[in-house]
Amino acid sequence: MRRCSKRPSRFDRVFHVGLPGPEERQRYCEQVLSRSSLTRRIAPELDVIELARQIAERTDGFTPAYLKEALVSAALHQAQEGRLCWTPVSPHRY
Repeated sequence: MRRCSKRPSRFDRVFHVGLPGPEERQRYCEQVLSRSSLTRRIAPELDVIELARQIAERTDGFTPAYLKEALVSAALHQAQEGRLCWTPVSPHRY
């Protein structure tokens, strides 16, 4: 029998990686919001760290992929409203 047919494949083991906690979600959001392609579209008066904290506390159970999708959806929503820059919004709006 050929040696390569006995080697383990990438599907032989299953690893479970749990959902990120609030701190990990906040760090992920901070990283995404700090990318150079986004920083020029974020108003200087918008506190990115506070925004990331608020997102993290409201997204329990979100994976990084879901977080990214939420941020992309927020950016698209802003663009549809004609806003080219993320600005602070009244907390009562959402």
